[in-house]
Amino acid sequence: MPGKDSQPTQQRLVALAAMIPPDSCVADVGTDAARLPRMLLRSGRARHCIATDVAGTGLGSAERLCGPELAAGRLELRRGAGLAPLTLEDGLDVVVLAGLGAHKMVRILGDDRPRDLSVGRLVLQPQTDPVLVRRWLLDHDYGIVLETMVRERKNDYAIMAAEPGAAARARWNGPLALDDLLEVGPCLIRSTDPLVREHWERERLRLEGVDTPDGDGTAAGPVRERLELTRRVLAQLPFRR
Repeated sequence: MPGKDSQPTQQRLVALAAMIPPDSCVADVGTDAARLPRMLLRSGRARHCIATDVAGTGLGSAERLCGPELAAGRLELRRGAGLAPLTLEDGLDVVVLAGLGAHKMVRILGDDRPRDLSVGRLVLQPQTDPVLVRRWLLDHDYGIVLETMVRERKNDYAIMAAEPGAAARARWNGPLALDDLLEVGPCLIRSTDPLVREHWERERLRLEGVDTPDGDGTAAGPVRERLELTRRVLAQLPFRR
């Protein structure tokens, strides 16, 4: 996966929108030109959106492109970093963070600022290290209730929806050890989407190409451990019937 922040493309926007419950009030953090809020409002998926960005250029583009939504009061544009522009009085149902590196995403989420906002669902698309985001969710008592994978230009992106609460947290149970489940995702390990199996098959083949079972290089151990992980995951993934 690419390491730098990037605005989601159309394919990822469609996958993100599918994770928004109908009639939601949604905050899109780091919105740039508010492409996701436009899609949500024009499709009727959301009743109200707040689009935030730290840069004024993106919000300027959003203002030019979202005239009808702004005029109708269905969209608000706010400038600020992370979740700072959002308040409890906004009545948010969903917060979206997409196209950000995992470390930045976790910094924005902080010590569970979404709970301070009474947000019922987080929709997250990290550019890198989805395991880091899953670990944050687990540590802060969120469960992943939906997760999908999208491939663009040979890069695979995990997109997940997470909710707080005991029922949601129970999703962390699964056929693998917890550390393995964090690597693959508690929903993806049950997925029959062929892309998920292809992702782990590609990773297995890549690692088999660099594995040195008889070598004593410093990378040999970690490579072997990762290779064994891919085999455990592939053994548990269901085949599409």
